[in-house]
Amino acid sequence: LRPKLEYASQVWHDSYGCYKLERIQRKFTKRIRGLSSLLYEDRLFKLNLSSLKDRRCFLDLTFTHKALNGQFNIISEDLHISRALSNTRSNGVNLLVKRAISAGVEKNFSFRINKHWNNLPASIKSINNHILFKRLVKKHLNL
Repeated sequence: LRPKLEYASQVWHDSYGCYKLERIQRKFTKRIRGLSSLLYEDRLFKLNLSSLKDRRCFLDLTFTHKALNGQFNIISEDLHISRALSNTRSNGVNLLVKRAISAGVEKNFSFRINKHWNNLPASIKSINNHILFKRLVKKHLNL
């Protein structure tokens, strides 16, 4: 089920549907013998799993890294993500944050990725090697 959920997760984002799916994972992990009394996060840790929300964030970040480094046949501007050009501490590795006109638009990939990307340390964002980037992002997100 998880590969189907993660396929093209950058395109689809239904917060209510995601909530329902996360709830199914919560209930399933609670039924495992010896884990029913633990908190959801503790059950995930014991099972070496991550929440669907965290996993989707990781996938969004890796997709953005590929797009910004030209590893797709698509230009990052076509995805409506662009680097903030400034001479400040971000050194041009932050994304330009746009204002959403409605709550529905905020869930679009180009709006939700900005916060996650800009919260990464600059040392991770500036890496060009995608495999190393994925490893460091997993470590940063505790996945």
